[in-house]
Amino acid sequence: MTTYARFVKKFQDNRVLPPTAPTSDQEVVAYLSRLYEASSSATTVQSSASALKWYFSFWHGPNPCASPWVSAFLEGVRRTKPATVHRAKISQAELRLVLRSNQQRMRQRRVRAYVGLLYAACLRPAEGLHLTREDITFNSDGMIVSIAKDKTNKKGSPRSIPVLGGTSPVCPVQVLKEWLQIAPDSPFVFPKFSDPKNPMSYDSARDDWKKLASILGISKMISLHSFRGGAATQAIKDGAPLDEVMRFGRWRQH
Repeated sequence: MTTYARFVKKFQDNRVLPPTAPTSDQEVVAYLSRLYEASSSATTVQSSASALKWYFSFWHGPNPCASPWVSAFLEGVRRTKPATVHRAKISQAELRLVLRSNQQRMRQRRVRAYVGLLYAACLRPAEGLHLTREDITFNSDGMIVSIAKDKTNKKGSPRSIPVLGGTSPVCPVQVLKEWLQIAPDSPFVFPKFSDPKNPMSYDSARDDWKKLASILGISKMISLHSFRGGAATQAIKDGAPLDEVMRFGRWRQH
Protein backbone atom coordinates (compact mmCIF):
# COMPACT_ATOMS: atom_id res chain seq x y z
CA MET A 1 0.00 0.00 0.00
CA THR A 2 2.99 2.30 0.34
CA THR A 3 3.31 2.40 -3.44
CA TYR A 4 -0.40 3.13 -3.82
CA ALA A 5 -0.11 5.99 -1.35
CA ARG A 6 2.70 7.49 -3.41
CA PHE A 7 0.58 7.41 -6.58
CA VAL A 8 -2.41 8.92 -4.76
CA LYS A 9 -0.33 11.74 -3.29
CA LYS A 10 1.06 12.58 -6.73
CA PHE A 11 -2.49 12.82 -8.08
CA GLN A 12 -3.58 15.08 -5.21
CA ASP A 13 -0.51 17.30 -5.61
CA ASN A 14 -1.33 17.77 -9.28
CA ARG A 15 -5.01 18.57 -8.88
CA VAL A 16 -6.21 21.85 -10.37
CA LEU A 17 -9.50 21.82 -8.46
CA PRO A 18 -9.71 22.47 -4.71
CA PRO A 19 -8.95 19.42 -2.54
CA THR A 20 -12.57 19.27 -1.35
CA ALA A 21 -14.01 19.24 -4.88
CA PRO A 22 -15.33 15.85 -6.03
CA THR A 23 -13.20 14.00 -8.56
CA SER A 24 -14.78 13.24 -11.93
CA ASP A 25 -13.84 10.61 -14.47
CA GLN A 26 -12.82 13.41 -16.86
CA GLU A 27 -10.35 14.71 -14.28
CA VAL A 28 -8.86 11.24 -13.85
CA VAL A 29 -8.50 10.77 -17.61
CA ALA A 30 -6.90 14.20 -17.98
CA TYR A 31 -4.42 13.42 -15.19
CA LEU A 32 -3.52 9.99 -16.56
CA SER A 33 -3.09 11.52 -20.00
CA ARG A 34 -0.62 14.08 -18.65
CA LEU A 35 1.17 11.35 -16.72
CA TYR A 36 1.53 9.21 -19.85
CA GLU A 37 2.79 12.18 -21.86
CA ALA A 38 5.41 12.94 -19.20
CA SER A 39 6.56 9.39 -18.48
CA SER A 40 5.88 7.51 -21.74
CA SER A 41 5.34 4.53 -19.44
CA ALA A 42 2.20 2.45 -19.82
CA THR A 43 3.14 0.56 -16.65
CA THR A 44 3.28 3.77 -14.61
CA VAL A 45 -0.13 4.87 -15.90
CA GLN A 46 -1.71 1.47 -15.21
CA SER A 47 -0.23 1.38 -11.70
CA SER A 48 -1.42 4.91 -10.98
CA ALA A 49 -4.94 4.07 -12.18
CA SER A 50 -5.03 0.98 -9.95
CA ALA A 51 -3.94 3.05 -6.96
CA LEU A 52 -6.57 5.72 -7.61
CA LYS A 53 -9.31 3.12 -8.08
CA TRP A 54 -8.36 1.60 -4.73
CA TYR A 55 -8.30 5.05 -3.10
CA PHE A 56 -11.70 6.12 -4.43
CA SER A 57 -13.26 2.82 -3.38
CA PHE A 58 -13.33 4.21 0.18
CA TRP A 59 -15.28 7.30 -0.90
CA HIS A 60 -19.06 7.65 -0.95
CA GLY A 61 -20.56 7.78 -4.40
CA PRO A 62 -19.46 6.38 -7.76
CA ASN A 63 -15.80 5.51 -8.20
CA PRO A 64 -14.52 7.76 -11.04
CA CYS A 65 -11.92 5.15 -11.98
CA ALA A 66 -14.68 2.62 -12.66
CA SER A 67 -15.96 4.84 -15.46
CA PRO A 68 -15.97 3.40 -19.01
CA TRP A 69 -14.07 6.52 -20.09
CA VAL A 70 -11.17 5.65 -17.80
CA SER A 71 -11.31 2.01 -18.91
CA ALA A 72 -11.26 3.07 -22.57
CA PHE A 73 -8.27 5.35 -21.97
CA LEU A 74 -6.32 2.59 -20.20
CA GLU A 75 -7.12 0.14 -22.99
CA GLY A 76 -5.75 2.65 -25.49
CA VAL A 77 -2.56 3.01 -23.45
CA ARG A 78 -2.23 -0.76 -23.24
CA ARG A 79 -2.59 -1.14 -27.01
CA THR A 80 0.06 1.48 -27.71
CA LYS A 81 2.55 -0.09 -25.32
CA PRO A 82 5.58 -1.27 -27.32
CA ALA A 83 5.91 -5.02 -27.64
CA THR A 84 8.39 -6.65 -25.30
CA VAL A 85 11.79 -6.95 -26.93
CA HIS A 86 13.25 -10.42 -26.55
CA ARG A 87 17.03 -10.55 -26.78
CA ALA A 88 18.57 -12.81 -29.36
CA LYS A 89 19.95 -16.02 -27.86
CA ILE A 90 23.17 -17.70 -28.85
CA SER A 91 22.82 -21.22 -30.22
CA GLN A 92 24.84 -24.22 -29.13
CA ALA A 93 26.53 -24.31 -32.55
CA GLU A 94 27.56 -20.65 -32.24
CA LEU A 95 28.89 -21.25 -28.74
CA ARG A 96 31.03 -24.13 -29.99
CA LEU A 97 32.36 -21.85 -32.72
CA VAL A 98 33.37 -19.30 -30.07
CA LEU A 99 35.00 -21.83 -27.74
CA ARG A 100 36.79 -23.57 -30.61
CA SER A 101 38.26 -20.33 -31.98
CA ASN A 102 42.05 -20.20 -31.77
CA GLN A 103 42.43 -16.44 -31.46
CA GLN A 104 45.61 -15.88 -29.46
CA ARG A 105 45.34 -12.25 -28.38
CA MET A 106 44.83 -11.93 -24.63
CA ARG A 107 41.66 -9.89 -25.02
CA GLN A 108 40.17 -12.54 -27.27
CA ARG A 109 41.11 -15.36 -24.93
CA ARG A 110 39.72 -13.48 -21.96
CA VAL A 111 36.34 -12.78 -23.56
CA ARG A 112 36.13 -16.33 -24.92
CA ALA A 113 36.49 -17.75 -21.40
CA TYR A 114 34.12 -15.09 -20.06
CA VAL A 115 31.20 -15.78 -22.41
CA GLY A 116 31.74 -19.53 -22.05
CA LEU A 117 31.28 -19.15 -18.30
CA LEU A 118 28.19 -16.94 -18.76
CA TYR A 119 26.62 -19.76 -20.76
CA ALA A 120 27.76 -22.70 -18.65
CA ALA A 121 26.73 -21.18 -15.31
CA CYS A 122 23.76 -19.19 -16.66
CA LEU A 123 25.25 -15.95 -15.35
CA ARG A 124 24.25 -12.35 -15.88
CA PRO A 125 27.10 -10.33 -17.45
CA ALA A 126 27.77 -8.34 -14.26
CA GLU A 127 27.92 -11.52 -12.18
CA GLY A 128 30.65 -12.92 -14.41
CA LEU A 129 32.65 -9.71 -14.36
CA HIS A 130 32.86 -9.58 -10.57
CA LEU A 131 33.81 -13.19 -9.95
CA THR A 132 37.01 -13.71 -7.99
CA ARG A 133 39.27 -16.73 -8.15
CA GLU A 134 37.98 -17.70 -4.71
CA ASP A 135 34.49 -17.95 -6.21
CA ILE A 136 35.58 -20.78 -8.52
CA THR A 137 36.24 -24.28 -7.20
CA PHE A 138 37.27 -26.99 -9.66
CA ASN A 139 36.45 -30.61 -8.86
CA SER A 140 36.32 -33.99 -10.58
CA ASP A 141 32.88 -33.24 -12.03
CA GLY A 142 33.68 -29.76 -13.32
CA MET A 143 33.45 -26.73 -11.06
CA ILE A 144 31.35 -24.87 -8.52
CA VAL A 145 30.68 -21.17 -9.07
CA SER A 146 29.73 -19.15 -6.00
CA ILE A 147 27.56 -16.06 -6.54
CA ALA A 148 27.59 -13.77 -3.51
CA LYS A 149 24.51 -11.80 -4.54
CA ASP A 150 22.32 -11.28 -7.56
CA LYS A 151 19.07 -9.60 -8.61
CA THR A 152 16.98 -12.17 -6.77
CA ASN A 153 19.31 -12.70 -3.79
CA LYS A 154 20.68 -9.38 -2.58
CA LYS A 155 21.00 -10.19 1.12
CA GLY A 156 20.98 -13.97 1.38
CA SER A 157 23.80 -16.48 1.56
CA PRO A 158 25.97 -17.03 -1.55
CA ARG A 159 24.50 -19.43 -4.08
CA SER A 160 26.56 -22.31 -5.41
CA ILE A 161 26.16 -23.17 -9.08
CA PRO A 162 27.46 -26.60 -10.15
CA VAL A 163 28.83 -26.75 -13.70
CA LEU A 164 29.59 -30.11 -15.29
CA GLY A 165 32.88 -30.30 -17.16
CA GLY A 166 34.49 -32.56 -19.70
CA THR A 167 37.70 -33.10 -21.62
CA SER A 168 36.58 -31.54 -24.89
CA PRO A 169 38.48 -28.40 -25.98
CA VAL A 170 35.10 -26.68 -26.38
CA CYS A 171 34.13 -27.40 -22.76
CA PRO A 172 33.65 -24.04 -20.95
CA VAL A 173 35.32 -25.49 -17.85
CA GLN A 174 38.45 -26.41 -19.82
CA VAL A 175 38.50 -23.03 -21.57
CA LEU A 176 38.26 -21.28 -18.20
CA LYS A 177 41.09 -23.39 -16.76
CA GLU A 178 43.31 -22.48 -19.70
CA TRP A 179 42.50 -18.82 -19.24
CA LEU A 180 43.33 -18.82 -15.54
CA GLN A 181 46.74 -20.31 -16.31
CA ILE A 182 47.72 -17.32 -18.45
CA ALA A 183 45.63 -14.55 -16.87
CA PRO A 184 47.35 -11.63 -15.10
CA ASP A 185 47.92 -12.01 -11.37
CA SER A 186 44.68 -10.71 -9.92
CA PRO A 187 42.00 -11.64 -7.39
CA PHE A 188 39.49 -11.43 -10.26
CA VAL A 189 38.84 -14.14 -12.81
CA PHE A 190 38.60 -11.57 -15.59
CA PRO A 191 40.87 -8.69 -14.59
CA LYS A 192 41.39 -5.36 -16.22
CA PHE A 193 44.69 -5.55 -18.11
CA SER A 194 45.81 -2.02 -17.27
CA ASP A 195 44.94 -2.42 -13.58
CA PRO A 196 44.63 -6.10 -12.56
CA LYS A 197 43.50 -5.14 -9.06
CA ASN A 198 40.14 -4.39 -10.67
CA PRO A 199 37.80 -6.47 -12.83
CA MET A 200 37.30 -5.97 -16.53
CA SER A 201 34.63 -3.34 -17.21
CA TYR A 202 31.34 -4.09 -18.90
CA ASP A 203 32.25 -1.78 -21.79
CA SER A 204 35.51 -3.65 -22.38
CA ALA A 205 33.74 -7.00 -22.27
CA ARG A 206 31.08 -5.79 -24.68
CA ASP A 207 33.61 -4.30 -27.12
CA ASP A 208 35.85 -7.39 -27.00
CA TRP A 209 32.85 -9.62 -27.64
CA LYS A 210 31.71 -7.52 -30.60
CA LYS A 211 35.16 -7.80 -32.17
CA LEU A 212 35.38 -11.55 -31.63
CA ALA A 213 31.83 -12.08 -32.92
CA SER A 214 32.69 -10.07 -36.04
CA ILE A 215 35.79 -12.19 -36.69
CA LEU A 216 33.74 -15.38 -36.32
CA GLY A 217 30.81 -14.15 -38.39
CA ILE A 218 28.31 -14.25 -35.53
CA SER A 219 25.27 -11.97 -35.75
CA LYS A 220 25.52 -8.49 -34.23
CA MET A 221 22.26 -9.27 -32.43
CA ILE A 222 24.10 -11.68 -30.13
CA SER A 223 25.15 -9.68 -27.07
CA LEU A 224 26.59 -10.53 -23.67
CA HIS A 225 23.02 -11.03 -22.44
CA SER A 226 22.42 -13.68 -25.11
CA PHE A 227 24.45 -16.39 -23.36
CA ARG A 228 22.30 -16.80 -20.26
CA GLY A 229 19.13 -16.91 -22.35
CA GLY A 230 20.76 -19.26 -24.84
CA ALA A 231 21.71 -21.67 -22.08
CA ALA A 232 18.17 -21.70 -20.70
CA THR A 233 16.64 -22.18 -24.14
CA GLN A 234 18.95 -25.10 -24.92
CA ALA A 235 18.26 -26.73 -21.56
CA ILE A 236 14.52 -26.61 -22.20
CA LYS A 237 15.02 -28.03 -25.71
CA ASP A 238 17.01 -30.86 -24.14
CA GLY A 239 14.07 -31.72 -21.90
CA ALA A 240 14.92 -29.98 -18.63
CA PRO A 241 11.80 -29.01 -16.62
CA LEU A 242 11.08 -25.28 -16.74
CA ASP A 243 11.10 -24.89 -12.95
CA GLU A 244 14.56 -26.46 -12.74
CA VAL A 245 15.86 -24.13 -15.44
CA MET A 246 14.36 -21.16 -13.58
CA ARG A 247 16.06 -22.23 -10.34
CA PHE A 248 19.41 -22.85 -12.00
CA GLY A 249 19.36 -19.47 -13.75
CA ARG A 250 18.06 -17.77 -10.59
CA TRP A 251 15.07 -16.22 -12.34
CA ARG A 252 12.18 -15.08 -10.19
CA GLN A 253 9.42 -17.65 -10.09
CA HIS A 254 5.92 -16.27 -9.69
